[in-house]
Parts: sequence; C-alpha cells; structure tokens
Amino acid sequence: MPWKCCRRTAPGISRLATRYTPPGWISLTTAVGHIVETFDKGIGWTSGLEATAWLAEPHGDPPPDVVKWLSAWRKLRDALSRGEIPALQSSGESDLPAELPPLQWVGGFGDNPWRISSRHLRPIADQILIAEDPLRALIAALSHTPRNSGRTLTGQSPRAACRDWIEALAANGESPDSKDALYAVAQTRFPQLSRRGFDAAWSQAAPEGWRKPGRR
Repeated sequence: MPWKCCRRTAPGISRLATRYTPPGWISLTTAVGHIVETFDKGIGWTSGLEATAWLAEPHGDPPPDVVKWLSAWRKLRDALSRGEIPALQSSGESDLPAELPPLQWVGGFGDNPWRISSRHLRPIADQILIAEDPLRALIAALSHTPRNSGRTLTGQSPRAACRDWIEALAANGESPDSKDALYAVAQTRFPQLSRRGFDAAWSQAAPEGWRKPGRR
C-alpha cells in the first residue's frame, strides 16, 4: 500500500519525484518526514518544509522542528550506513538512478543533505530515493522502542536531545568557543542534563573541528 501524502512534490524540495521514481521508492525528504510524523503528529507537512528550508541555508539557532528533523534523519542515516535500507541517486544525466553504497552515508553529504553550497547548488536530498519496504521496517522497529529509553524522536532523554542539538549546530556551520562554553549553553536549554550526559552527547555528535584544543 502506498504511503499517504508521500507523492506530493514540494517546490524546491523533491524535484526528483517529477522525473522518474521507480515503484517502491520515495524521496529522501519524504522518508524523513514519515519518521518524524510517526513520533510527532503535530509537525505536519508545513513544518517539514520549514525544516528543510532552514537546512538548505542554516542560520542562527536551529528551531525545534529542525532538531526533530535532524533526529529523524540521523535514525535513517544510521540504517543507510549499515546497509539496511537501499538508496538510489540520480546524477541528473540519466533517468535511471544508480544505487548508493552504504559507505556514502558516513560523513560527507550524510551530515546535511539539504544544505545548498557553492559545491552543491541543489540539495543532494533532491537526488536521493529510499526503498519503501525497508523504511517501513525501520519505522516499525523505532515505534516499538520504549519511550523512556532515550532513543525515540520525542520524549528523549536530556542526553539524546543535547546530542541532536549539537548535531544541528554543526549542520549550521557554527563552532563554540570551547567545549565548556557549549556545556554552559546546553545547561540552559536542557536543565536536567548532567555533565556526564553532555560529554556523551559531545562524543557522539561534535565534529572533529570542535575537538581541537584551544579557543576558537
């Protein structure tokens, strides 16, 4: 059975859907939207457009919907990098997309495939298709994860929420003065966050450039 509402094409978001989409595949943006909607019914299609628009040209502190979107993307990206979900990419030179190897999702455009830069004038996400059936299996597995485990998209532990926030800041291209300075800010955003929890979130999400000693 097809996904509900997944065949709509948002202007500037999923142009790939207007070209050739093989049966059983959906756009990357639509796939992430389904993961978010599974755990947060209030985010809706409009919020998804706002999140991807912010990710295309990050600016300032990421809004809550962007943090949710990146959390959902990280769940999907991890499954893609493990080879659990097949993905296709269209080069724009052919109507037939080519399969993407799992290692493609480790770093590179896997950090923020919606970002527009001098290198990528169109979001990489516009070129990606995700296999529907393995995506359903991933969502089913996530749906049965206990809410108090810190692994769901909503009702997260302070550590998980902080990790997603750090990942969103990194996607925005921001860099804190130091790890301690970022912890001070994190404490105001996540009052229940312990130093141990912050250190774990930092270890999971902080890019290499942030880890170099000295003030930036």
